[in-house]
Amino acid sequence: MSTHSESASSLRRHWASTSARRKDGYRHAAVLAAVTIGFVLLGKAVLWPLDTALALLPVSAPVTVDSFLLAGSAVLGVVRPTQDVPLTLVEIDDRLYAEWGRPCVTPRDQLARLIALVAAQHPKAIVVDINLDCTATATSCPTGGGCDLGAFFSAYSGPPLVLVRGMYMETSPNAEPKVRASRTAYEDAVASNPNILWAHTMYLTDGDGTVRRWRDAWEACTDSGTETVLAVPIRVTAALTGQGSIAQAPPRTGQCTFTAQTSPQHLLILGAPIIGEAQLNSSGPRVLPARHLLDPERSIERSGYFSLDGRVVIIGATHAASGDVWRTPIGLMPGIELIAHTLRFSPTQIALPPGSVGYSKPITLVAFWTLAALAFLLRPGLVVLLAAVLAFVAIFVATGVYGRFDIFESLALSLWIFIEFAVALAFWELFREVGVYRKWRTLRVLLAKRIRSDDPETK
Repeated sequence: MSTHSESASSLRRHWASTSARRKDGYRHAAVLAAVTIGFVLLGKAVLWPLDTALALLPVSAPVTVDSFLLAGSAVLGVVRPTQDVPLTLVEIDDRLYAEWGRPCVTPRDQLARLIALVAAQHPKAIVVDINLDCTATATSCPTGGGCDLGAFFSAYSGPPLVLVRGMYMETSPNAEPKVRASRTAYEDAVASNPNILWAHTMYLTDGDGTVRRWRDAWEACTDSGTETVLAVPIRVTAALTGQGSIAQAPPRTGQCTFTAQTSPQHLLILGAPIIGEAQLNSSGPRVLPARHLLDPERSIERSGYFSLDGRVVIIGATHAASGDVWRTPIGLMPGIELIAHTLRFSPTQIALPPGSVGYSKPITLVAFWTLAALAFLLRPGLVVLLAAVLAFVAIFVATGVYGRFDIFESLALSLWIFIEFAVALAFWELFREVGVYRKWRTLRVLLAKRIRSDDPETK
């Protein structure tokens, strides 16, 4: 009799355990299906609940999707250092800006002089990140007509000179935003000189205002139709490699709306901060104050570490009045530093296999489902830890060895979708354990009874 009772009790426990396991599986599958459908329909926007929760924390989250993007950047810098473009940033800082009298527009005579001094040191290419849309008078007109920047551009015969074209989004009521390119007073001079080219630095920002991508080209509206403006990295890479095919503009569609843009996008690769840091490593990016070049008494500093020979030089403003500041995953940075980070690995990025830009939904889903299956067998917290380690290993292989940023970003995204999945499961389990629904149902019943007892018509 005792043996029969123990056997029956064991069967009941086994049945209860199996039933609970089955309910866990149903709950697991329901959340998995909801997150999967959300990702298929919304893409990265499915992370909105998790992003919102992290934003409410009193301190910044120690690990974010951005941290994985930065990890890929570091991997690329370690594994492929020989493809690092030699860069020097010539900055117009607050001190020089004050010496110029804090003008609203960069003095054109000083800009022409600065470009000429840089070109005389035989760099591979020069990028001028100065807004040329506005006309400006010179601070002091040098002998020889140097005030006329247009004449300077017409006569320029130095290394490839890339000028940044002003680009902006034009919005109007009940119409889709359009990309528009500005015009300057130097169009004819630039068009007559094959050594000078226009390029854009219009980066792509996410919903939180952070720059994470750049585009090969924008088809922008002009007064006479549309114009295709290539990115600075495309122009410079073509000049460095001699591959003119890189700089071939995609066919125009005649559409300049934001959604009509079809050129490839690339992840923004970020290394260590450049501006404001001690950059004494001869193999890394260098910073040279523009005032040193303009000061004839500092000619000795135009050699050695400060030599521009064989380097790509970016001229731009870092003073506070320039307003040229971008929000990136590693914080705010001046425009010329953002260009430097983009240029540094552009030959590697542009040479990536077709289709390796951005995340891949199939890869993301397979990785997410794999993590979800492991979470059903193991504890979700342990799966997150293992997934983080494996993701960094996969990032090293995918990014550093094969240059596949689609795999790299897909793995990072799948890990964060799984974290959101695990949090949803945890909240469901919490509500089940504390019996929130049952308690709320009981409370509603009691309230209904109290209302009926207080109602005179029911007495």
